[in-house]
Amino acid sequence: MMNDVGGVDPNFSAAAAAAASGGGGFGEHSEFGSEATTVRHRPGVHNDAAAVLLAIHHFNNQITPSITGPSLPPAVVDGYTDCRVKLTTELRDTGYSPIQSTRLLTDVLDRPHTFDTAPFRPLPTAVLGAFRSASTSPTAILSGVNRLPQLSYRSSSTDFDNKEQYPYFGRTVPSSSSDARAVVSYLQHLNVTYVGVIFVTDTFGSSYQKSLQDAAGEADPPIWTDSVSFGYRTDVDNDGKDEIHNAVSSLASTKYRYFVALVGEEHYDRVMREAAEQGLTGPDYVWIFVNDVDRTVWQRMAKYDEGDALAQASNGIALVQVEASQHIGAISAETGLMYEGTSTYADTSHGRFHRAWVEAISDPIMVEYFRSKQPTVMDGQDFEFSPEPSQFAYFVWDAIQSAGFAMCMAEKAEGSPFFAGPDVYSNFANNISFAGASGDVSIYSSTGTRDDVGVTYTVWNARSTSTEKAGIVGFDLHPTSYILPVR
Repeated sequence: MMNDVGGVDPNFSAAAAAAASGGGGFGEHSEFGSEATTVRHRPGVHNDAAAVLLAIHHFNNQITPSITGPSLPPAVVDGYTDCRVKLTTELRDTGYSPIQSTRLLTDVLDRPHTFDTAPFRPLPTAVLGAFRSASTSPTAILSGVNRLPQLSYRSSSTDFDNKEQYPYFGRTVPSSSSDARAVVSYLQHLNVTYVGVIFVTDTFGSSYQKSLQDAAGEADPPIWTDSVSFGYRTDVDNDGKDEIHNAVSSLASTKYRYFVALVGEEHYDRVMREAAEQGLTGPDYVWIFVNDVDRTVWQRMAKYDEGDALAQASNGIALVQVEASQHIGAISAETGLMYEGTSTYADTSHGRFHRAWVEAISDPIMVEYFRSKQPTVMDGQDFEFSPEPSQFAYFVWDAIQSAGFAMCMAEKAEGSPFFAGPDVYSNFANNISFAGASGDVSIYSSTGTRDDVGVTYTVWNARSTSTEKAGIVGFDLHPTSYILPVR
């Protein structure tokens, strides 16, 4: 999904921000644009889009401080209070495709840009996204060529820390090196000394595998890793079946009992079905999945017949996820909500954003606004907005606020309604620090990557349960461990 965040309100001087976030997954197909192109959509992608729209609403209407509280530093407050920048939005779906992502951003950059006649098509000043690192990589190069800041709320590959290749890329999530250290901390908690790693050879998987191998080797005592891989395929049941079969066979030959899977949501069923067929599941084995298997999406889609091998194989898996805060209760397979009596949200920026989301999706006017701005690719699809924000909605909100704050500071510094992408990125990398929806947000100026101090890594255990549909098994998710990064 590519979103344009930004634009020009006729009553304000502002520049546009084009934004991209991810699509794809679990084999949902539809036509995209004018081409008969089959694309894939992440279930719940409309919730991430709604988080973009809600964040823009908060920014434009000076509601943001009611979420962040008194945490905004003087430079941010000074720029934001009298800021004339207003953000508008256009949503695009990248369909999990690096080619599609690049084509969409190229189209936005190449189209005629108009400021004073409808339709208003201002020149972008920033890009948001994408979800997948593989889709972000080519667009981040393109945005760098055009001196456009590109901020992601999800792409974690350490490749993006290379400022020679990605000079204007930043993010409001930690990199995969932080994610890997969290996984190693969990393995140490389990007293694991040998672990098998299966990863997809794209920008995300390859980067994460290297980070995990390095972190495991630096552990005390060191953890020995054996890694196997398979190439990225969207059609894993056909094109990628043999490659995944061979990779799992290599894991079986290690005789290990602990496995970490650095794969996407779209690979989960095929990898675990192969693992079950080759005897690598059950009570004697532990499978750990990381952020590219989003817990909210996985739980929604992991519904199997009672006799399906995946129903047994998935019982007991662990999901290590970067989160906005600690969760104190199990999440129901049926509703996707915490069980009654276990959910509480303190008066923190995280809790205030949560309440703002609940209020927004309870407001028919806001819901209609969210629907009206969804990509045309979603037309005709029956979808409802989640009663709970997705785990990445918090990071989306922080990315939008960070972009807006950086634009306001750039505008104030220039003393005119016009400012350039390099000024926006410089303010993002050097001046952004606040209590965001996902915790304390601060950015490493040398890389544009978020400091991991302030986020929480939660280990979720999947436990099978019956559902309202007879003969169908779902999975409750229970938080079993928390990893809090420290310096």
